[in-house]
Amino acid sequence: MTANLVRVTSYLDPNLLIRAKKTAIDRNVDFYELLNEALRSFLSDLSKAKVSDTAKPFKYSDHFGVYSLKMKKKVIKRADAYE
Repeated sequence: MTANLVRVTSYLDPNLLIRAKKTAIDRNVDFYELLNEALRSFLSDLSKAKVSDTAKPFKYSDHFGVYSLKMKKKVIKRADAYE
């Protein structure tokens, strides 16, 4: 087990989950190792795909909801949220 692992919660299709668990058992590997391998392979394939020179750079606010706190030039630090 690698020391730099992070625990996450994810939602999987039940049929996909069953197939993944069976595959992990067949390969004699832990489930998380199978997921790491699959994700690593997927991301590697994405990085090999050609990206157009005219492609727009990824902008977080174009894909996800962003909320304005209506605060001018104030930096919010994580520590401030726990006071």
